[in-house]
Order: sequence, then structure tokens, then C-alpha cells
Amino acid sequence: MPAVRRHALLVVEPSVWGIAARTQPLAAVRDWAARGWPLICRRPLPSETGGIALGLPLPPTLGKQRLSFLLPADALRPYEGSSCLSAHATCPALTDARREDLARLLAIGARYGVAPAVTGSLLWAGITGLPYLSDRSDLDLVWHVEPDRTDIGGLLNTLHDQEKTFSMPLDGEVIFPGDRAVQWRELLHALSAPGEAEVMVKSLHSIGLVPVSTLMAPPGAAAPS
Repeated sequence: MPAVRRHALLVVEPSVWGIAARTQPLAAVRDWAARGWPLICRRPLPSETGGIALGLPLPPTLGKQRLSFLLPADALRPYEGSSCLSAHATCPALTDARREDLARLLAIGARYGVAPAVTGSLLWAGITGLPYLSDRSDLDLVWHVEPDRTDIGGLLNTLHDQEKTFSMPLDGEVIFPGDRAVQWRELLHALSAPGEAEVMVKSLHSIGLVPVSTLMAPPGAAAPS
């Protein structure tokens, strides 16, 4: 069974995909299946059991719909392409200014030992070549961190100091071990707040408030009381 986690990309076995795509009225979905493009893991609904919940985000030219599928685990395999920002930094749909943004963000990641991944419009533009990016597109980044190894505060403060100089609005998440994701600005605010702040933590199967000290505790260590 492939790893099922937040933002994971999975490719569907062609025969199963072909059956699933026929249930969708859009020709774009059948074309997606024929090209073998991946789907993305999503949080399942309470009623969805017996399979892996996946999403297909269509580009703005097709209404920006996010289509939902529930497919058997044995019909899925990991996507062999990369979601690393470095793999999409020269996407043909990017303007020169946006390429410069990405180069600077890669340098920030290298400074803190974190290789950012990309999701959202840039990811899908890079995978498919379809027109996902527009003048209003955000840049959605994922920063996988380890509290005992990553200067998380330094990274977030640097992003905060630099974000207004980028040509694209900067969005995204910090993901802690255990697939626990927090919006990066919310985490920055919590780290600088007095007292015991809580943040909204999302995983593939849950969402809820968690003390920031719990996230920041090294593996095996108890969070401060």
C-alpha cells in the first residue's frame, strides 16, 4: 500500500482509473486518466470507507472544480515525479519575477536545511502543463520540519520579513512529524504569543487545536506543562 499522507500524489492503475473516469461527465477527467496524471490525497468524509480518498483539482478554465474519488488502495502507486519546489522552479508558465521568487525561497530553505515542496497551482501546472497559474495565484509551499533539528522560528521570521517582496502571495504549511500541518503564519504568531498558544493542526484524518509546545517538543520528549 502506498504512503497515504497530506499532499501525497498517487497514480491510479489504468483499468480502475478508466472505470472511475467514466462516471465523470467532463472530457477533461477522461483525458487526465488517459495521461496517467496523479491524484492527490484528501481528508475522507465520515461516510467514505473502504478505499483511499483522492482529489482531482481542475484548472480555472474548467471551473476550478475539485473532484472527489474513493479508490481501492491496491490500485494505487506513488507518483514518480517530484513535488519539490526545485523541480518546478523553471515551470514554463512562470514569469521571470516568479522564477526569481522561487530562487530566493530555495535559498531560504537551504539556509535552514529545509527543502520546500510545492502544492496548489504551481504543482499542477508543472505536472500537467495546463493553465493553473494566473496573475492572482498564490504560491503554496510545504515546509517539512523536525523540531530538534530545524530552526523553525528563524525560518518563519525570514519568510515573514521577505514575503512582501515576492511577486506572488506566499501561502502554505509547516508539517511536523506525524503528518501534522499548521498554516505558517498562524504558527509564527503562536510562537511569538505570550503564554500557551494553540494552533489549528490538520492531518489527513483529523483537524483540531493543539498546544504549540506539543508540536515543538522533540520526539520522545514531553511538552512543557
